[in-house]
Amino acid sequence: MTSDNQFTSHGPAAVGFQINGSRIDRGVDAYGRHIGVKSHGPVGVHTEGTSGERTGIRSIGDTAVHAEGKDKGVAASGDTAVHAKGRTLGVSAEGDPSGTAGVESSGRWGVVGHGDMDDESTVGVYGDAAGAGIAGVGKHYGGAFGTTFKSPQLYLYPHKIPSRSTHPAAPQEMYPTRMPFNGTVGDIYATQSRDAEGYEGALWLCVQSRDGLHGAYWAQLLTGTPVKGDLPPDVPLER
Repeated sequence: MTSDNQFTSHGPAAVGFQINGSRIDRGVDAYGRHIGVKSHGPVGVHTEGTSGERTGIRSIGDTAVHAEGKDKGVAASGDTAVHAKGRTLGVSAEGDPSGTAGVESSGRWGVVGHGDMDDESTVGVYGDAAGAGIAGVGKHYGGAFGTTFKSPQLYLYPHKIPSRSTHPAAPQEMYPTRMPFNGTVGDIYATQSRDAEGYEGALWLCVQSRDGLHGAYWAQLLTGTPVKGDLPPDVPLER
């Protein structure tokens, strides 16, 4: 039913409003003072791209897509569930301060980030926070780092400190009672133990991988004499 003000379709019908023509550039061009298109249903909007780049939804605007959901704002599935490319950021997400995640994903690789392979200043995944920029917890590994070339697997930003005198050090080796049975050459394992003076931390490097029923071998990374920290936490360190 049509009128000067609106179009209303009363069912029953498989399709309430349909446009099909090979000479129509835009199937629907809608403008509203607040919302251009609003839909209701178990699936609010279902789109399928049928030719060319087969794009289901293309949007342009200061905020191209804004989604709010009781459970999930956006749920996607596919060989690549979500592909984003931006001049500054591909995806920008914020989680609720109560502890919810800004981005949650699952798969063989939960999150994959690609930087410019021709520009060494770019990064694949970047995190910025008052706490940890990036935190990972895994069943077997907390984090895995590697390179495609024979270059360092891990880079730590060094902080500049005043030069001080040096003196010989005689590090002491710990003999832990138990070490992980599983291990691969290159793994680093941190331990903490209590001694007469308190807690003592140590780092261990896997020097021989586990081989079947034979456990991995670990060697302690020996360090120098401990130095007590005295720099207040609110003083930014110089890089």
